[in-house]
Amino acid sequence: MFPAAQFGNFRRCWRDPGRYRACREQDGDLVSGRECCLRVDETFVAAHNDLQNLIPAVGMINGDRRDYSWGVVPDGKRYGNCGIRIDSDGRRVQPPDALRGDIARIMLYMHDTYGFRLSRQDAQLFAAWDRLDPVDAWEQQRQARIARLQGMENGFVVAYGQP
Repeated sequence: MFPAAQFGNFRRCWRDPGRYRACREQDGDLVSGRECCLRVDETFVAAHNDLQNLIPAVGMINGDRRDYSWGVVPDGKRYGNCGIRIDSDGRRVQPPDALRGDIARIMLYMHDTYGFRLSRQDAQLFAAWDRLDPVDAWEQQRQARIARLQGMENGFVVAYGQP
């Protein structure tokens, strides 16, 4: 949900892999920024592999989504009855109503857990989506299963609706 490119772009290993010996192949060629971060940055690796951030998606839609930001897309490419809209020109993706809160809680979790940046506008959008699409039984069950596997809860799901 929180694209690796969005949190990787702020990391030195992503921007300048040449600074790291581990980011060179045996022939001297540099690996990509993503691969470099996977080799040298523990925080990046933890976030990249965090199951709270990973949700199965249709390959074609995921490919079209790329690393675009979540947002409101009045016009954009539609995918049948799926309810997602992608605006390639504006580099924005609007998820279906029933997933907006789930995505918001994942984005807020990644921000809090790993210190990833969210613009003020995105933070406000995710707070609104969190309120408009409450946690449902499936989201609670998914979060609990992941917490058992990796030992970290998404507090935005666990504490939903508590004062």
